[in-house]
Amino acid sequence: MEVIPNIKSKTLIDFAERQINCGSTIISDGCRSYRKLDGRGYKLQFLVYNPKKNPDHLR
Repeated sequence: MEVIPNIKSKTLIDFAERQINCGSTIISDGCRSYRKLDGRGYKLQFLVYNPKKNPDHLR
C-alpha cells in the first residue's frame, strides 16, 4: 500500500492498477472519483457514512 497525493480519478486509477487485483471489490464512501474505476475490472461498493454516528473515518 501507499499514501496517494490526492483522490483525483487519475490518481485512484493509477493506484488501483498497481496495487489492487482485477476482480476485487473496492469499498468506498461513494466519492465521485471512485466511479471511474467502474468498467476497469473492479467491483464497486459504496457505503454512506454518517459522521455524527461514526466519525472515525474522518480522522
